[in-house]
Amino acid sequence: RLPDALMYFTSLTKLSAQHNHLVTISSVLGECKVLEELWLQGNRLTSIHPLIGDLGCLRVLNLGENQVTSIPPHVGNCAALRHLGLYGNGLA
Repeated sequence: RLPDALMYFTSLTKLSAQHNHLVTISSVLGECKVLEELWLQGNRLTSIHPLIGDLGCLRVLNLGENQVTSIPPHVGNCAALRHLGLYGNGLA
């Protein structure tokens, strides 16, 4: 799990939490409103948290090498998204 202290990093633009055995994304990530890059590959995530859709500045979302099986509609709310990495997942 991502630490709750992330809620205080409101100016954070890049977060790299690769290969940390994460199984979920904490809701505190929603406080990082100017986040542009989120690197979460190589974890154990099975879904994409709805709060991702609230990150309007997000340009890069890398969820490669997880266990994600579907892309939910809220990812479409990320108007600035230019790179969505989903390699090595169970997408059909």
